[in-house]
Amino acid sequence: MTNINEIISIIVPAYNSENTIETCIKSIINQNFKNFELIIVNDASRDNTEKICQEYALQDSRIKIINHDKNMGVSAARNTGLDVATGDFIGFVDADDHINPDMYEILHNNLIKTNSDISVCEISNSENNLFNSNKIKVFNSKICMKYLFSGKLLSLYTVNKLYKKELFNNLRFPVGKIFEDTILTPQIFHQAKKVVYTPAKLYNYVSNPNSITHNVFGINQQKDIIDSGEFILNFAKRYYPEYIKEAEYRYFWSYIHVFDNIIFSNAYKHNSNYNEMKSKIKHNILKIILNKNFSLKRKISIILGLVSEKIYRKILLCRR
Repeated sequence: MTNINEIISIIVPAYNSENTIETCIKSIINQNFKNFELIIVNDASRDNTEKICQEYALQDSRIKIINHDKNMGVSAARNTGLDVATGDFIGFVDADDHINPDMYEILHNNLIKTNSDISVCEISNSENNLFNSNKIKVFNSKICMKYLFSGKLLSLYTVNKLYKKELFNNLRFPVGKIFEDTILTPQIFHQAKKVVYTPAKLYNYVSNPNSITHNVFGINQQKDIIDSGEFILNFAKRYYPEYIKEAEYRYFWSYIHVFDNIIFSNAYKHNSNYNEMKSKIKHNILKIILNKNFSLKRKISIILGLVSEKIYRKILLCRR
């Protein structure tokens, strides 16, 4: 039974988000579930983000604004939000995105009626079709890890989920890294006894051409992605050895993802990681081909990438 006094702490990290933050805020304050606090962490924005947020805070007492003196990144901003959150549950929304009016109502209801620790919905751009049913599914922690590692059904994103606050008691996002969700999410799910999932697409992802994932990565960012893949593989080896194949998918994907990103650069052959990524993929091509988590199309395109970078680049451009 739902406790009317339960509060959801919704954390929004914002940096130079003046073009999207208003839509994001409106989608949150118009939630059917009214008992929440909205914690916006302004990560030293240089545009009108803070001004817009303050205008809404004056109109709605549920909104709290925290300002960073210097830009510290998404992980640090989320951690700041976690440190001051007073709710019973935690949710995350990115400033570029917006959510359906019933998202937190559905996630909360599902979590309560199934006595789960995490409640999950789908993201608008998801192509998950593992179950041909609109009914909710309840999983134990172990099977959840299989779905997380394989990328099927459960994504590593933080934003499309509602968590019991105690799951974060001893965990925080890794500061200074990109793909921070990839490292934290498995640790969060590892602590959960039960997870409930709905295939309803309630979180609306908005592609931002200025985000780091749409530009050529620097050397340190490439390393972060590889590190995240290695973290998942080592995590599986330690706690879930039965799901090594699924974890290997994430591990190989990290190298392929960096290789793809390098190929987008006109000077890709001069990138210091280019030969290393290509060599790693080539050395493991048989494992990649035999891994059931890669689609046939993806396997063919990877093979073509090892044969001809020009053809592979055209394939990637078409996919974008």
